[in-house]
Amino acid sequence: MTQHTTEHWQSWMAAAQEGDGAAYALLLRDALPLLRAVARRHLAEPAAQERAVQDTLRAIHRLRAHCDPARPVRRWVEGIAEQCCRRRARTERPSLFLRARRALQRALACSVPRDDRAASAG
Repeated sequence: MTQHTTEHWQSWMAAAQEGDGAAYALLLRDALPLLRAVARRHLAEPAAQERAVQDTLRAIHRLRAHCDPARPVRRWVEGIAEQCCRRRARTERPSLFLRARRALQRALACSVPRDDRAASAG
């Protein structure tokens, strides 16, 4: 994140709320390093991180009318990113758990000798 980011986010958000697409693009482009840093803090898997960043961009777009540009926009954006990452972590965790459980079951099934499998099945 560059030094000018913090200084300009408020004005870019105000202009974006007035319909300035260029200011909105600047704001989102400048926010990407922050969004990715938040995602890295919460999620280990790069694909999940990128999904969280995309979730955050959609949420910012959906909620931008509710942002008060007189208040720190960076904190507002970071708060949305934190929430999106937490939500993504909750939804990703069960699938990771299930994949790990299936892998463990496969590993255990392979480690049991064939004769023992037949005896335990009967």
